[in-house]
Formats: sequence, structure tokens, C-alpha cells
Amino acid sequence: MLYKQFLVMVEDLHEEHLRYLNKMQGGENNDMVKYNYFDQSKMDYLRKKILDSGNSCKREILTVVDHFSSLDERKNEKVI
Repeated sequence: MLYKQFLVMVEDLHEEHLRYLNKMQGGENNDMVKYNYFDQSKMDYLRKKILDSGNSCKREILTVVDHFSSLDERKNEKVI
């Protein structure tokens, strides 16, 4: 599903961020850890927001499908 792809993209960004942070730590700027804005807690927060959004979207889609299914059932009842 679409939101699963968002999770993959955020995980890729997180890994890339960690790689560059590690590269920067190896140079003169050894205190770069304090600038780590994309830490595990931020990653957990983003993952939760993506999953919540995906689940909400899924519920909305099911509501619309149920609505149209019930309209179709009522239409069939009137034909009979």
C-alpha cells in the first residue's frame, strides 16, 4: 500500500542521515551527535504518524465502499 512505501522512504532517509552523521563525526566535528535531529525517537514518531494516517485512510475508503455497496443493494431491492 501507499503508506508502506512512505515507511520505506522514511527508513531510507533515516539510514542516509545516520551514514552522513557518522562521516561527519569522523572529522574535526566530533560533537555532531548533538545535532542529530533524526534520532530513533523521531523515527518512531514518524513511523507512528505514517501508520496512523494509513489506517485512517483505509477506514475512510472502507466507509465509502460500504456506502456505495449499500446504495447498490437498495437499488437491487427496488428492481426485484
